[in-house]
Amino acid sequence: MSFIIWRCGFDTGQPTRTFIKTPWDLFLAIANIQNNFNLLFQKFLVINLNNSVNFAIVGAGRRSKSYLRLIDSFSDRASLVAVCDPLDNVLKWWRKNFPDIRTFKNYQKMLDAEGFDSVIITSPLFVHAEQAIQALERDYNVLSEVPASYTLEEAWRLVDAAKNSNALYMMNENYCYMRYNMMVLNMVTQGVFGEITYAEGGYIHDVRHLKLTESGKLTWRGKLAKICGGNPYPTHATGPVSLWSGINRTDKIVQLTGFMSKHRSLAKYVEENFGSEHPGSKEDFWKLGDSTLTVLVTESGVLINIRVDTSSARPHNMTHYHLQGTEASYISSRYRGEKALIWINGRSPGKSPGDASWENLEKYIDEFEHPKWKRFRKLAIEFGHGGGDFLGFLDFLNGILNNEKPMIDVYDAVTWSALTPLSIKSIEKGNKPIEFPDFKK
Repeated sequence: MSFIIWRCGFDTGQPTRTFIKTPWDLFLAIANIQNNFNLLFQKFLVINLNNSVNFAIVGAGRRSKSYLRLIDSFSDRASLVAVCDPLDNVLKWWRKNFPDIRTFKNYQKMLDAEGFDSVIITSPLFVHAEQAIQALERDYNVLSEVPASYTLEEAWRLVDAAKNSNALYMMNENYCYMRYNMMVLNMVTQGVFGEITYAEGGYIHDVRHLKLTESGKLTWRGKLAKICGGNPYPTHATGPVSLWSGINRTDKIVQLTGFMSKHRSLAKYVEENFGSEHPGSKEDFWKLGDSTLTVLVTESGVLINIRVDTSSARPHNMTHYHLQGTEASYISSRYRGEKALIWINGRSPGKSPGDASWENLEKYIDEFEHPKWKRFRKLAIEFGHGGGDFLGFLDFLNGILNNEKPMIDVYDAVTWSALTPLSIKSIEKGNKPIEFPDFKK
């Protein structure tokens, strides 16, 4: 069965036909109708109407589909012209569904091709830095998935490449752009918290099922768990609290100490699902423990505690945050339905010490909502990671078209990513404090 959807073109005002033969055709047609409506608003998001951005994506698997939708939502200012992936079945999907988008199996050949000015990196994390460096050296703008780098040597090379390039680099740490995280940042900026003294972030998400394929082979997440004896995935937990604490702005990290628990849960999962003959059923197969803690000390004396746990059996808490200042305290919600809490000295009920009581953060949303969320909330919530995908992409797009500095620069990217190699070093040395490098030197 097939049918036709008629819709009015946004730019031409003329009716166009969309032939529907498959469920995928229907999905695209509905998305186009929604996008035409959204463009009425998005015309005002990117001020420069004389230029557009042509994107290429490297790593064209599952995560790339989110960027496909983002780019399509800004179809008057952005287009996707090329994708690159080493897997034939991935490229086959793109050729079938988007025959006008060029496909490449080799990254160097894609970079040699013409017709695009910006690269989105959604490859496995081990190659993020190298692919970004190669693109920056050719003056392609780069939007990278997290983390920016895996080793310190990569981090330094990435900084040099960004400094020497005429192009823009940004790591898309979408958790920084989530609604409450930006609201707390706005409150910090307005002095609500007074002087920051302590912060913590947590990314607690059981992804053991994503560390192995159905046949028991290791995915990139599994390979990471096999070789990483430290904080494996630091930026979701570290990014927001770093911005709140003024890292790379008014303060800097000077010391790191890493801790790691025993490794039990991943081996148990492998044995239960793939049998005791699978090498991953042995605990010594994995270097990554169930939980890691990374303790940071800043130059001004702020203490920051980062927990990352991707193996423990429990409901997830991927957005755990706490911020303490001399005048206010914030605790994020722990599970769906729980309220984020705030206490503000002189405004919230009670006194401290004494009968101080928490309040729902939502009470202050009208007063302290971040300006970007006030302006773009209805659009942002249609996209992933609590709207963070949309606002992060918009930040990058405005950086290219309007020369606006994104909230996250290369120094933030390598600072947050450096928790992995530095925590490994600290743990290997018996939890010894490690001096934190100053990437701005």
